[in-house]
Amino acid sequence: MKKSLILFSLFLTFNMFAQSTTDYKKVRATLDEAADIVKDSTTPLEVEIFGIINETTKTNFDQLAQEIKNQKNSFKLDLINLKGLTQISKKMFEKNSNLVGIILPEEITYIGYRAFSECSNLSNITIPDKVTNIGYQAFSGCSKLTQIKIGNGVASIDDSIFSGCKSVETLIIEDKITSFQNLPMTAALKYITIGKGITFIETSTFNNSKNIQEVIIGNGVTTISSNVFANCKNLTSVKFPKRNYNRYDSVTERWYVTDNSNYTDGTTIDINNDEENAINFKGKYRTKYWYSERHLSKNRY
Repeated sequence: MKKSLILFSLFLTFNMFAQSTTDYKKVRATLDEAADIVKDSTTPLEVEIFGIINETTKTNFDQLAQEIKNQKNSFKLDLINLKGLTQISKKMFEKNSNLVGIILPEEITYIGYRAFSECSNLSNITIPDKVTNIGYQAFSGCSKLTQIKIGNGVASIDDSIFSGCKSVETLIIEDKITSFQNLPMTAALKYITIGKGITFIETSTFNNSKNIQEVIIGNGVTTISSNVFANCKNLTSVKFPKRNYNRYDSVTERWYVTDNSNYTDGTTIDINNDEENAINFKGKYRTKYWYSERHLSKNRY
């Protein structure tokens, strides 16, 4: 499972589509063909779309979204071969219960207001790295959304974007996110990868997250407050990253635990065992404050 967290990508997302018990017929189509194919379909389809979005073909894309909504079958869209699509317009797929999966092209820079709101069967989303702006309520009410990867272009999350996404199990945060504020920290959360933009994990961040199992700490984290994983009874692994101290060596840095909320006078702790880390966070070091060498000497590296 640790590897799946690390390797989670657009292509892994694509493979995850296949885990559904529904049999999807795979179809490859141009954009001007896709709407008619969806309209005439009597079975669930996984449609790979290729072509170029321009002023003329944009109408075809709008029509495709509408035909999916009108249908009774479920559909998965693979848009990575659809060139020129740089944004998902406002309300493009809103309340589209037949959309269960979508792979967005890397060229996307903007996801509009309520673009996927109340897509009640959408199961996972990877937000490409070039996306810098996500509109109000873009994914709100996606009640079956279980996997989210937030790309490296997004620096902050509005409190409305993932509101009502109560089933999120896997959350991967890339490096520009600097806090956990407004992220979908649901009761269902099991796996989280923290990007290096987050430097401090506040008290009780994951407290009572009874389903959380695995956490990968980002390279940016230098301090972890007390009771972060209190009552996380199913936590089995907390992985600390190795750091490159020079061009040749990659080693685990030194961490300390202390009773002091000023993060001083700590005792060295071995963090090389992921399973032991989880036990310590839940057990004897639960109320301790954790800090790294970089906290002591921020200008050293």
